[in-house]
Amino acid sequence: MGRNRYLILLLAAFVFAGSCKKDETSTTVSSSMTGQPTFSIPVYVNPGDEFDLKPAAVKTVDAVDYGYFWTINPIQTARDTVRRVGDPEVKDGTYHLVVPDTLCTITVSCSAFAKGHYNATYGKDVTIVSEESLTDNVITVTDGGIFKDDRDGVEYLYAGKDGVEWMCVNAEYAEAGVPLEKCPAAASLFGHYYTWEEAQSACPAGWRLPTVDDWKTVCGGFTGTAGSLMVNARFNDELLWTYWPEVKITNASSLTVLPTGYATVSDGEYAFVGFRTYAAFWTATESDAERAQYVYLNEKTPDVMVGVADKTHFAASVRCIR
Repeated sequence: MGRNRYLILLLAAFVFAGSCKKDETSTTVSSSMTGQPTFSIPVYVNPGDEFDLKPAAVKTVDAVDYGYFWTINPIQTARDTVRRVGDPEVKDGTYHLVVPDTLCTITVSCSAFAKGHYNATYGKDVTIVSEESLTDNVITVTDGGIFKDDRDGVEYLYAGKDGVEWMCVNAEYAEAGVPLEKCPAAASLFGHYYTWEEAQSACPAGWRLPTVDDWKTVCGGFTGTAGSLMVNARFNDELLWTYWPEVKITNASSLTVLPTGYATVSDGEYAFVGFRTYAAFWTATESDAERAQYVYLNEKTPDVMVGVADKTHFAASVRCIR
């Protein structure tokens, strides 16, 4: 832009000096559009899910008509133009996406284009998941079985130790809490995230929320025992717990803990934190009327730790025992 300004000033000087030669060249500078073709799609989806993705409208300063094209990387790199310049308004750029049967992360992108303007592009990363997304998480349960929650039909594998039975996966009772990134597709893999009050109803009849002492017992103490809870599982072929020499992952407890992180809650909005880094579980142990204790694991630390969090503004996973 700076060079063009100097060129214009220079041409103006020639005209002012009485030059009789007319400049027959012109420089076309593209303009930027106003706005982005944003759209909404869940972060986690299942193969076969279908979405009609409608982009937000963009504007051109000089009212030039515009179109839209879409790409799905790395699966579909060719442009799929759904609206061309001059098409009727009924073609609003909506793209019908059928999620492919490939377990991976794709980037869905929409671009608005117009003659003489830079493209305006918006993209979102979307992870395709199924029951087959979790691998290497198989455990051997010598004293346990499968429990079916009569409330919703969800089945939970459980393991017994020292006369106490623990569920080996996170609770996913749909009437309380929310799944990861509020995506139903992730619920069966990672369970739900509950505030402390919601956690009170997460366990089926006959099961309960464990106390801090219950966790300490199943670990055999909190010092150096985090690896006994962790499992070296993979999510869409990527290792979930990052390798740290200090942490010896054995899953000796059969609890099969995954790094599902936690969430902070404000005015009904959830901010998910620490996926692939932390695991956090509510306990039944209260600190006071507004706070309760939770146990958590960090990928870098061999110890099981205990924290205190607000009952309404913190959401964690739940394991049930009986």
